[in-house]
Amino acid sequence: MQAGLIAMARCHRQTPPDTRSPRPQPGAYLPGRTTAGTVTGTNSVAGTVFGGVTGNVIQGIKVYSNGVSINNNFGELQAATLSGYVFIDTNSNAAPRRH
Repeated sequence: MQAGLIAMARCHRQTPPDTRSPRPQPGAYLPGRTTAGTVTGTNSVAGTVFGGVTGNVIQGIKVYSNGVSINNNFGELQAATLSGYVFIDTNSNAAPRRH
């Protein structure tokens, strides 16, 4: 699989200060690794990922006066694809035959 999107959320002080940062799953992508970011500000608390590392919710973010929560990442994966041709080399010449 190929790494796809990384949506980054930056939360400024919100009221009430205990927040959840959910993100809907984009239709064309599979759940990737979600990581809670860091916070600044006195008594601020970084969130935790809800639903395992592939959950799309970071909960428990507490941001107080003059604080920010940064680098809350919601990783998404693009589904793998398979394409091309397959042939059987019945005469061992390594060349496909036209029918």
